Formats: sequence, structure tokens, C-alpha cells
Amino acid sequence: MAVLDPLTELESAAEPDDALPNTQMTGLQTELESEADEDLHCETGPWTPGIFITELESDADEDACHIPRKRGKKRRHVTFQLESSCSDQEQKKRGRCCSTDCLARVTRADAAAARIAFKEKSLGDQRTWLMEYFRTHSSRSENESLQFSYNIGLEQVCATAWHQVVGIVRSRFYYWQKQFRDGLLYPLPANCLRKGHKINKTLNAKTELNAFARSYGDRMPDRESVNLPHGFTKREVYRRIRQDNAEVCSETHFKRIWRKEEQHITIPKVNRFSKCDVCTELKMKLGKTNDKDVRRQLIAQHQKHVEKQSSERQKYYKHIRKAKSQPEKYMSVIIDGMDQHCTSIPQLHPTPKALSYNDQLHTHITGALVHGRGQHAYIDFNEYPHDSNLTINFLLNILVRYADSLPPVLYLQLDNTSRENKNRHLFSFLSLLLELNIFKKIKVGFLMVGHTHEDIDQFFSRIATHLKKRSTPSFPKLLQAIPAAFHKAHCPTTAERILHLFDVRKWLLPHQHSMCYHSKPHIFKFALHQGKATLQTKDWSTTPHWRDNTGINHILSSHPDGQPTLVTISSRSGS
Repeated sequence: MAVLDPLTELESAAEPDDALPNTQMTGLQTELESEADEDLHCETGPWTPGIFITELESDADEDACHIPRKRGKKRRHVTFQLESSCSDQEQKKRGRCCSTDCLARVTRADAAAARIAFKEKSLGDQRTWLMEYFRTHSSRSENESLQFSYNIGLEQVCATAWHQVVGIVRSRFYYWQKQFRDGLLYPLPANCLRKGHKINKTLNAKTELNAFARSYGDRMPDRESVNLPHGFTKREVYRRIRQDNAEVCSETHFKRIWRKEEQHITIPKVNRFSKCDVCTELKMKLGKTNDKDVRRQLIAQHQKHVEKQSSERQKYYKHIRKAKSQPEKYMSVIIDGMDQHCTSIPQLHPTPKALSYNDQLHTHITGALVHGRGQHAYIDFNEYPHDSNLTINFLLNILVRYADSLPPVLYLQLDNTSRENKNRHLFSFLSLLLELNIFKKIKVGFLMVGHTHEDIDQFFSRIATHLKKRSTPSFPKLLQAIPAAFHKAHCPTTAERILHLFDVRKWLLPHQHSMCYHSKPHIFKFALHQGKATLQTKDWSTTPHWRDNTGINHILSSHPDGQPTLVTISSRSGS
């Protein structure tokens, strides 16, 4: 009986399946192969591997059909040779898959079921199923190398027998196995190599760049952009990303996608907002020296400084994640002020020449983000002094709003200024909250001066962007415009006018101890000890130990009676 030679030429011509069209049949089966195919579905006993392997090779995977070839290459032709004489020994040798001949142990019924189950899937489903099979049938050996096991029915077979029975071209099988070894868990789309489609390394680069900007950059309050520290260069950013993730694109392509698709991430030549003293000093020293060793030391100092501010920011993000994932245990609040001329009334677009800055009613917006719960804007006409009373009243408003769901722990993030936040008046109020059993623990964080632009500034930038495109002729229109800027937000947004303030400072002043040594620390922890609120501090979140360096153990000597009076508009005393 004449036997077809294996189509080794077809296997060698097969390419990875990503760029191959989905076809139904290979069109390469001869009459003899058709008969073998019928026998496959009719018989269930042991079978001769030689004829079946010939059939498997002729029933080539759809990925190998109509392979697109580059222009100028000579088309290959698949030829069939019929041998008039072939001994049984040669036929058996041709069908052997390995030294143990595991293919001979597979029944026709199991082989047919495996082949049909795979062929019924689309090309995309085949890839997904293949990667999932590698994941569930692989394990790590003692030397950390991947070991695979393959089964047809209940029989364990070698890799060659498995991909031949299932109907996967050899080159395709080993291509996806290599992808799995390299760390790919899910196959890329079949059209991933077409023009305009981003491959995995490009997507990794974009993801890492945005993560880098979140860790090191400052969000701008007047526009939706992120400014990286001045000392960075695009090459330095790429080098850092490449160190953390080797699976990124080339530096040239990285700079190209940054320029075309990530324009909101910038490295400004001039910082228009508050500047960090350390960054400014190092920049001045760099501009005055050309010595390579000195410059290298200054750059290393700057990188260390940037790493420190990044770690402080990451600690703040950790508090946000805890508050969002466990709102019954944690509450995270950030409060800051917005300083923008676009909130003055009226704002007209286009702006008439007759409307001058002095003719407008100037407003001031203070924002408060309660992470995972809501975001709120408080507006005043600068009729009240912007001191610790302002911050305390905003915090009181938030506590009343969420009084039914207050958790035991409060994380409070504030601007690093002594006039409004870092003073004994606010700390006394926080101590009172603990001693009244409203909270069990309060942690207050202050970011580095010059590196304080956070998600609250992104909140302000959305407001500024929205107001720059629309006219706000009156104050009621301004109150309506602020929530309208967040129509796609996942949490409620409110805007309200400050009608009155409680004079909590004056109310608590007779019951306060004096404080000292609290200007340099950036982390403050309030906790209860024997019914009294105690205060501990750390310079930074990465500092290993808490210390009592405020000069006192208890801020409050006693509790005030009654309730605080209202701040009058004429009262403009400083903090």
C-alpha cells in the first residue's frame, strides 16, 4: 500500500499564527487521506501511527494556509510523492513520535475527540485555549525551569504526539510555548502587528510612564497636566522605567509615544508655582559648575531627594486605597485651597474689553476630597480670615455630612502651612475629636513644600478647565457649574457658599497647652492613652520610630463648655 511522505515542507513554511487568515480547509488532502480520515471516526481500537501521522500532517492547521509572502520571494510548492514499495518497518519508524512510541497508545476515539474539540474553535479561541493549557499543565522543577505535561484522553504523551494529534503545526506549537515561557499569559490580538496597533512593549511603556508620573509628578491646579521635577530628562525617565521593567520599547519609540500620546506629562523649564528649596538650591549649584564629579554628586543628591518625596506620596496613596477598600475602618480626607482668577464673577466668553479685573467679585474656593465618598467645594468672598478656623469648619462640615458612617481611623492630608494647618489650634481640635470618642486614631500628613500638588489639584484643574469654556455671569451659575464639571464622576460633587464660621480657635484657646518643635515633622499621629489624646511625630513616613518631641504629652488640659461663637465678618485677625 502506498503511503504519503510527511509534509515536512509545509511545516517548515508555517509562520506564527498572528498574521494568518482564518480558513476552513487546507485543500491538501488526497483520496488516500480522505479514507484515513473516515477510518479515524469509525474505528476505536489500536491503530498504526504511520498512516495517521501522514493524515495529521496533511490536515495542516488553518494558520498554515494561504501564508502571505513578502514580495520577491519565490512561491513554494508542496509536492506529494507516492512510494510504491515501503516496508512495514519504515512505515512504523515514520510514525514514531518518541523513543517510547507513546502515540501508539492513544486510541482513535480519543485522538478524534481531541482533534475535533480543537478544530471547532476559532483561531483566537485556539490561541487562548492553548495558553490556558500551558498554564494548567506546567510546573516548576527544582532548578526553576518549566516542565510541561500533555494528555490525550487518559494517556500521557510527549509534546510531539500531542501537537500532532490535536492538529497544531509544529512551528505554531513551539512559538506559543516560547511566548508562555517568556511570561505571556494571554495571547495578543491577531491583528496586533498591523499599522497603528500597539504591541505589548509599547503598552507597557505607556503604563509605566503614567505610573512614574503619578509617583514623582505634581498635578497642576489650572490645567490637566502633570509636571515632573525639573532635574529629570526623558532619557533619565526611560532609564528608570527600563530598570524596573525590561519589557518596554526602545528609547526612540518611548520618546515618540511620549511626544505624541502623553503630552500631559511634561518636564517644565520654569516652575510657575511654589518651588522646593532643595530643588532650587541644587539647580543653582548645577548651573554654576562644569565639573563632572561635582555634577554627578549633585544629580545623585537630587535623585535621592526626589525618591523621598515619592515615598511620601506613595504613603498618601496607600491611605487612599485603604479608605476606598475598607470604608468601615478608614476615612481619608484632603483639604486645600484653590487660587484661580477664573472663579471671579462675572466670567464672560468672549471677555468684553470693558470688563476689568477690578470690576469682578473675587471668590475663593476650598476643596475637600473624601476619598471613595464624595468631593466638595466651599466658596467664600474673602470676608473671613483664611486661618485655622477655616480648616476646622470645613472638617466639621465633612464630619456632619458623613456622621452616620464615620470609621474609627481618620487620615487627614493638609497643605504644609502654619497659618491654616500646622498649628496648635487645629491639633487641639483633633485631640478633642479623639477624647469625645468620635475617632480612635487620627494621622495627619504634610507633603514636602514645593511637592504638594496632589489629586486635590486635579480636582481644581477640572473646575478651571470647565469654567474657561463657559460664562458664569452670577454666583448661582458658579454653584451650578462646579458639579457640572464632574458629570462623569463616580462619587457625588457638591458646591456651597460659606455662610458662617464657628470661632473654634477662641473656644479652645483657654484649654490648650503651648507647643514647640512641631514645624519640622511631616507626620503626626493622635491616639488615646488613658482617655487623653497624645501626639507623636515623625519627620517622614519612612522614619522608623515615632517620637514625643512636641514638648507636651497632652495638648488639651480640659474640655471647653458650651459651644463656640460665630466669627464676625469684621474679625480679620491673623493666625
